[in-house]
Amino acid sequence: MRRGLLLALISIQFLCIAIPASAQEITEITDITVTGTCREYSVTVTATGLGQGCWDVKLEIPGTVFDYEKDEWRSSYYFVDGALCGPDASRSFAISLDSSMSIVQAKARIRSGSREKEKPFTISQSCPAPAPPYIAILAAIIVILIFGYALAWWWKQGK
Repeated sequence: MRRGLLLALISIQFLCIAIPASAQEITEITDITVTGTCREYSVTVTATGLGQGCWDVKLEIPGTVFDYEKDEWRSSYYFVDGALCGPDASRSFAISLDSSMSIVQAKARIRSGSREKEKPFTISQSCPAPAPPYIAILAAIIVILIFGYALAWWWKQGK
């Protein structure tokens, strides 16, 4: 009987430890939404299971991120401090992309203390083609005509 009681107590203690651990939410970046077409984008990072406190956010892309708290543009390779707060949070970031590639591979990273989570994402650019250099072409034609006229004048003077 004592052995049964001892097993029952051990089982109850195990359940008391195991249930709260399994009931805790797992921290993860659940969604990354990108809007924009050419170099200027809005990236929204959504995360769940953050618990109490705030998490820092880094968008690893070739470009800059606007930090609304400090009202400044900063490198996308530095964390924006305390950007996601609460158990479930979402935050949008204005980014200026320094890449002319049509597909840019990026990564969103969140950090709180020594805990970090990351999720890769892509940015698809649809930038218009650069305008043809009409002024340069026109200038080249004018230079050629002037050179031709000067050459013809010189040739005529020699005869």
